[in-house]
Amino acid sequence: MINSAGPIACLCASLVLAACNSGPSSPGPDKTAVLERKAVFYEDLAARRDEAARAWDAIAGALPDRLWPTEIVYDGGEARVAGRALSNDLLADFISRLEKSPHLTGVDLRSSVQKKGRTGDYHEFTIAARADNAGERAPVGTPETLLAARPGAADGVREPQALASDRGLRMTKCVFGQARSGEFAGELAVSIEIEGGRAEIGRYLDGLARLPHFWFVKKVGAKATSPQDARSPLKASVSALAYYPN
Repeated sequence: MINSAGPIACLCASLVLAACNSGPSSPGPDKTAVLERKAVFYEDLAARRDEAARAWDAIAGALPDRLWPTEIVYDGGEARVAGRALSNDLLADFISRLEKSPHLTGVDLRSSVQKKGRTGDYHEFTIAARADNAGERAPVGTPETLLAARPGAADGVREPQALASDRGLRMTKCVFGQARSGEFAGELAVSIEIEGGRAEIGRYLDGLARLPHFWFVKKVGAKATSPQDARSPLKASVSALAYYPN
């Protein structure tokens, strides 16, 4: 695991130096404490930037043949997958693979119910886990170097649309909320709907986290368009934030 004390200390030092060079101090809360919280905020944000993509890839990469997901959800650090397996052995194999992933922890089988289908019996299951970003690389530099300016309307639409096309997905929705000023950065919320294969959606989430405006995925909800078909494409709803300097 990478020791995060060094990057935090370096970032705090650069922030404190910037504050000292800006002129006389003004009364208010303890500046050192504020700068430390700001450093921790940016370090956590950068470390968790692609957490949703890593959790998605861990699930998709662990799927054995004859077991397929009907729903995949990432929400605030928790990952859940519901699906169908043609045997208990396949389900056990899937759980074992998830437990070996460096990006998931606390893998828990929530339910497994045997059901009868037109072509034979199958097991309908639900599994939950926590995304694990321990040891991820901390940011380098100052917060200002991590963020681009607030995206304009054209860039806000163009970036996720171009990314969807590049990943071979169909984007059916892109709706922006109201921008708001947070304590350490501005936030612009966006809701996106895309449709396509598991691998392509995983690549989209990874690409979204790497766009210039520091996109951060908060929640993903994907359902199979045809739960009975293992090859069925997924329709995913993505809630993300674009961060920019206040």
